[in-house]
Amino acid sequence: GHAEYHGMWLRDMVQRNVKTVVVVIDHRHMVSNRNTENQLALGYLVDALSKNIIPKGLTIRARLRAKRYSPTRIILLANKADQWMSDEDFHLWEKGLIARHAIFDVFRNDLYRLQNMHVAVHMDAMSARYGWNVEESVLKGLSI
Repeated sequence: GHAEYHGMWLRDMVQRNVKTVVVVIDHRHMVSNRNTENQLALGYLVDALSKNIIPKGLTIRARLRAKRYSPTRIILLANKADQWMSDEDFHLWEKGLIARHAIFDVFRNDLYRLQNMHVAVHMDAMSARYGWNVEESVLKGLSI
């Protein structure tokens, strides 16, 4: 997510009273520690929720709703699993332990903050390129 759209995301979520937020990341932060786009996007969302940031451009009614807005769940999907997932990682995924993978490590502090705000988080891996685990991971996330 490009930083110039963060405010638009938040405004859209509040206006539509979104209960489920899907955040798709990839492995760029593992390839280069200078690439922080994934962390910035999730970090902005968590900061906005924890600090009750009211986005600009809302009606009075939406501003009142924004003060107490919080999604019920966030689905964090690690895309491009065909590029970063090894056989060992696949066995982790099969056991339902993919949340322990290093691809999610840079997000741990934000995930703990979401946990403190009582927002459920579901983490999973997928490969949109090959259609692997795309629908299943979203459906699993919606069931939490």
